[in-house]
Amino acid sequence: MMKGFISRTAVAAPAQATRRTGVLVRLAEDNSAWLAGSMVVALVGAALAAPILAPSDPTAIDLANALAPPSADSVLGRDALGRDVLARILHGARLSLLLGCVTVLLAGGLGSALGLVAGYYRGVPDSVISRLTDVQLAFPPMLLAIAVVATLGPGLFSLVLAVAVSTVPSFTRLVRGVVLGLATRDFVIGAYAVGAGAGRIMFKHLLPNCLAVIVVQASLRLSTVILTASGLSFLGLGVQPPMPEWGAMLSDSRRYLLLAPHIPTTVGLALLLTVLAFNLLGDAVRDALDPKLAT
Repeated sequence: MMKGFISRTAVAAPAQATRRTGVLVRLAEDNSAWLAGSMVVALVGAALAAPILAPSDPTAIDLANALAPPSADSVLGRDALGRDVLARILHGARLSLLLGCVTVLLAGGLGSALGLVAGYYRGVPDSVISRLTDVQLAFPPMLLAIAVVATLGPGLFSLVLAVAVSTVPSFTRLVRGVVLGLATRDFVIGAYAVGAGAGRIMFKHLLPNCLAVIVVQASLRLSTVILTASGLSFLGLGVQPPMPEWGAMLSDSRRYLLLAPHIPTTVGLALLLTVLAFNLLGDAVRDALDPKLAT
């Protein structure tokens, strides 16, 4: 038994390298992956280069130019307080991307850990975690996020925590299901047989085999998280003024839809393209990691 387990371990690294190569090849051959990757790179580049592309202060008020249309000095015009719309959109992209990444990391880390524990130990831990997950899933994500923000009060920290809490159950359910399916595999049984501890089995053998589905779920959830955060800010429960945030900008500009349609249109397009890019990227990653597509 020991010899067979060691032999399987010895060939694990080359097999994993081969799978990674296959994933990269499928991504390189996928046109939607190239489109999504290009859109994400352009978005991140524009957010990082915001001070260069739009040197105006996104919070500077200029009431003399309130609701000014697009011009040479202000490519996308100005809002009701005379602030440069392009500068606010680009700096808002920074905030939205940061919120999305931090929230997904928090939700993915906590949800994966809970799913790993529930799937490995089963019994009481599984029952407690599964029931808590069922309770959370009984509430629509936006309603649950609103309840958390209403309890803690609006603000950046509350926004991240609220969206993370509403996202955790999806990771927990997914990882638990994968772990339950892996429990009867030969490499797990072999690890038990040679006396490996619970920590080694979970983090050395089970977690690496869950990473593919975790990555896919994270890439798909990024767009949902950004959209949820914008929705909370639109309702006044998220990022507070004067910080530039797309949801809050849409909320402020809706009353001027007829007077200055360029403001909600450009902000809405920025949010639309961002969500579309991460959705396409998540679909491409899912297809590349799908074992059914492996040759």
